[in-house]
Amino acid sequence: MRQHAEHNEAVCDYLNAGKGCSDWVVTTAFYSAMHYTYFEVFPLEVDGKNFSTFEDYYHGVEQLKPKSIRMNKHECTASLVSRCIPKAASYYRALADASWNARYHDYRIPPQNAARARMELSEIKGLLSKLKVRP
Repeated sequence: MRQHAEHNEAVCDYLNAGKGCSDWVVTTAFYSAMHYTYFEVFPLEVDGKNFSTFEDYYHGVEQLKPKSIRMNKHECTASLVSRCIPKAASYYRALADASWNARYHDYRIPPQNAARARMELSEIKGLLSKLKVRP
């Protein structure tokens, strides 16, 4: 997960430096934040059950719920961020919303929105670094 996050972040920075691809800056910032979150949050223990990855968690917790209340993977991740890294929740939600907008509604994202997404990724990384120490 960390390598995936670092790769997405490198692409984010490359696109941001090139100007003109703000939609992809926002999208890669979001996916980088998502993968950094997975790397830092997992393994995770919930109600005495250990989950080594987000996929394990999602299938072991969320998929067992009735469809009417089941979250999709992005909603589930946002919920985990809110619970495990509450100070990062607003940044994460803003990135998720901006990415959704860039991908599905309007790819013409102003450069200042790309700069904000990059800042939000940096804030999330800073908060995640305080969770636990990784080798």
